[in-house]
Amino acid sequence: MHAIVERAVERGLQRRQLYDVRHLGVDEKSFGEGHDYVSIMTDMDGHRVLEVVPERTIESCDLLWKTLTETQQSEVESVSMDMWQAVMTSAEKNAPQAEVVHDRFHVSKHLNEAVDKVRRQENRRKKRKKELWP
Repeated sequence: MHAIVERAVERGLQRRQLYDVRHLGVDEKSFGEGHDYVSIMTDMDGHRVLEVVPERTIESCDLLWKTLTETQQSEVESVSMDMWQAVMTSAEKNAPQAEVVHDRFHVSKHLNEAVDKVRRQENRRKKRKKELWP
């Protein structure tokens, strides 16, 4: 059964056309137990997975980019990603012209953390002020 799947994937890869890849997504996913990760590159317009590699390091992200030709890399207009440093570093190195688009979840998370930090600081400041001036 495994050999049939491998042959089907091989045929699909041979027929795959990557000539018009403008908007990419790069993300990491955990699988199995523990901290096993893969890095994934997707064609956001074509709604398809372009490549999957083990790990979530800069080197693994660079491997994703190597599946595209230099011309294809230079034509990428945007890369959607979370705020994982390996993904950001690799995208900047391999497609410096591309606009980075961070996903809403992570932007909201950082915004909420910043608002919470300021709220706590203000609360401590008001408590100290109250202690000084009864």
